[in-house]
Amino acid sequence: MPATLCAIKKTKITFYYNILGDRFAKESTEMESVTVEECRRMIQHKTCRHGQLRSAQKLSQTTNKVEVEFPGKFMSIFKGEQTTEVSNCYTSGISVSHSHNQPIAWPLSNTAHCWLKDGHCSLEDQSVTVWTPPTNTSLCKYSKMASWEGNVNAEDNSWTSTSGEFVLTFTPKHEMVQRDCKTDLVTDSDYCRFFWIDIFLV
Repeated sequence: MPATLCAIKKTKITFYYNILGDRFAKESTEMESVTVEECRRMIQHKTCRHGQLRSAQKLSQTTNKVEVEFPGKFMSIFKGEQTTEVSNCYTSGISVSHSHNQPIAWPLSNTAHCWLKDGHCSLEDQSVTVWTPPTNTSLCKYSKMASWEGNVNAEDNSWTSTSGEFVLTFTPKHEMVQRDCKTDLVTDSDYCRFFWIDIFLV
C-alpha cells in the first residue's frame, strides 16, 4: 500500500581554528519530532515549520543550508568552538504491507504498534508515515471470488452448485458467525458463505 514518510532532520556543525590556524568542523544530525497533523500539512500544502518544500520525483524537501563563518584564527582563541545548525523537512513516497489482523510492515522501521485502519504510524526516530485507510471491505480477510446458485443439503450440511461442479461442506466447528466481512459462515475449505450464493475466497 502506498504511504508517505515525513521527517525533519537537524544538522549541527561545530567549527573552530586551532592555535596553528588549522580549520576544524564537526557535523552531527538529529531527528525532530513530527506530528501526524504536521505530516499531512507537509503533504497537502508543501510547507512545514522550517519553510516551503520543493518536489523532485517522490521526494519533497526544504533546502535550508548550513552557514559556517570561521571567525579567524586569532578570534578563535577567544571565542573557542562555534556552533551553527539548520533543520530541513522531508516527505518521501514509500510502500507498507499488511496481512489480515496483523500490524503493518515496513522493513526500515519497527511498525508492530501500527494498524492499517489508523492511517498513520509514529516511528522510533520521531518521523511519521501516513496513508489513506482502505474501506472496510479491503480490511476483511475474505474477498469476493464469484457468485453461484446452488442447493443446500441439510442432512450432510453441504451446498452444491447448480452445475454440480462446486461443493462446500459445513461442520459444527465452523458455526461461528463471521461479522467483520458481512458474512455468515466459514466452510471446511476456508471459504466464506454469504446468503448461500456469494462465495468468498481468502
